[in-house]
Order: sequence, then structure tokens, then C-alpha cells
Amino acid sequence: MVTQGFHGDIIEDIFDRGQVMVLCAISRQNRVVGIFTIGGHSKLMSIPEEYTEKLCIIKRGIVTKEDQLYKILRNNPLPTWVEFPRDRVLTVDNRGMNTNHIPPIELTKRFDEVYLLGNTILDGKRYTKTQYERRLKVLKPGILY
Repeated sequence: MVTQGFHGDIIEDIFDRGQVMVLCAISRQNRVVGIFTIGGHSKLMSIPEEYTEKLCIIKRGIVTKEDQLYKILRNNPLPTWVEFPRDRVLTVDNRGMNTNHIPPIELTKRFDEVYLLGNTILDGKRYTKTQYERRLKVLKPGILY
């Protein structure tokens, strides 16, 4: 049972005090925070350090050869600017995205993220993530906006 609630930025990070959860596993993943700008707005992203697509470091305006993210993090102090190699296509949500349209990313800090894998028990019933999200919309419509 959750003893202290938490209200995160996404639905999966919201826990109510008294909420019952059945946890199957706890895992960790090393990640890095990236900031990029699209349409004049800065966006934050969280990238696993073991991300498999190669990136290029940008040093003093010069783009270097591509390398894996974990090697870039090991050999360069943060903050560090990176970008995807030019003229490639990445698949995002079953859509192809040309890397020429992805802006440079500033890698700012590393962190260790903890994941809880489990199900929520609500009204005596076990809910999967999708069922739980639907139930939360009924119970607390304001938290999703």
C-alpha cells in the first residue's frame, strides 16, 4: 500500500496515498536528460544511456564522427551537444523520420531511473495500465489535463 502520494508529470508517475499495488519487479535504468528546441519551444527528453542509435558530438560548431551514446557520455563532460547523423531515417511509432529534421540535443545530466512493474488494485479489482488509466479518468478527471 502506498503510504505517501506523489503527483508526477505523466499518469504512470501518479500514486495516491492508500492505493494498493501488486509489484512484480523493480528495475533501474541509467538515463540522460536531453533538451532540444522545436518551433521556439524547448522540450525535455529522457534517453537511456544504452540507446542504440549513434549520435554525433558537436564541439565548437563542428560535428564529429558518430558514436554510441554511452561512449559519448563516458568521454565527454556534461553539458554536451549532440545530433543524429545526417541523411538517415529513424523509425518512430511506425513512421519514418529523416534525421535532417531532428534538431541538435543538449545532454545536460545523468540520472538513475527506477521502474516499478505491477498492477493497481482498485475497488477490489486488479487493473492493467490501460484499465487503470481509464478508471483514473472517471475518478479524477482533472489530473490528466
